[in-house]
Amino acid sequence: MSTTVQSLLFARHGRHRWTKDRARKWAVAHGYRADKVDLTANQIRLRQHDPAAFDTLRTIRFGQGIQAIMAWPEAKAPTRKKSATRKKSAARKKSPTRKKSAARTWKGFVKAVIPRLTKQGYSGRDAMIEAARLWRAQTARKKTARKKSTRKKTARKKTARKKSTRKKR
Repeated sequence: MSTTVQSLLFARHGRHRWTKDRARKWAVAHGYRADKVDLTANQIRLRQHDPAAFDTLRTIRFGQGIQAIMAWPEAKAPTRKKSATRKKSAARKKSPTRKKSAARTWKGFVKAVIPRLTKQGYSGRDAMIEAARLWRAQTARKKTARKKSTRKKTARKKTARKKSTRKKR
């Protein structure tokens, strides 16, 4: 399984600011091509290969404001290993027709929240950051609610045990 660098990405803003000339010099010094340069608002992109020739693309960080898009050919694309399946008890198995509601998944949450945030004046990245903050707050509330409900259940079980032991005596 051979990987290839499909593109090099250089940050134009932030702690490591790259210019077009510096990015080209770095690429040539490290054995990469520097003839195809695309400038975006946030990045300088040096394309090494056509992305259509690859099936799987993943971004990795090189450091110092440099990222690389790694690519695998279609025939050699990596597959993720499936974890060993555990047998679930009959009581815990979910019915195949039951799906998670849209609000319970991240995608569904984003679809529901982003329009509201854009009406409030958020746009683009700021809207996604705010959506992530709201998602974390929502999941934290759910976790604390679960903890409280399990505490109540264990308290009920303890009182039930005490009562049953009293009756036996």
